[in-house]
Amino acid sequence: MLSCYIMLSIKKNIDVSLIVIGEVKESHISELEFSRVIGIILENALEEALANEDKRVEIYVEVIDDDLNITVANTFKGRKINLTEIYCSCYSW
Repeated sequence: MLSCYIMLSIKKNIDVSLIVIGEVKESHISELEFSRVIGIILENALEEALANEDKRVEIYVEVIDDDLNITVANTFKGRKINLTEIYCSCYSW
């Protein structure tokens, strides 16, 4: 799945970097659930990066004590984020 989004990023002229630290083994969630979550996160990151002159997405995958940590960072427009609203159901901006 990551390779698919990386290739899509390259086609859309988005600079993308992937850093993996540690050995990724089995996950505690199903592959389907994992794919859905990471797919939504990456799709949102690409969409927002495309709206900027500096188009970048960075993906960090790190395994610490059998925990899988994934961070996705992207460039975005300088809009203010209402921190109280982001926890509401169906929040999107």
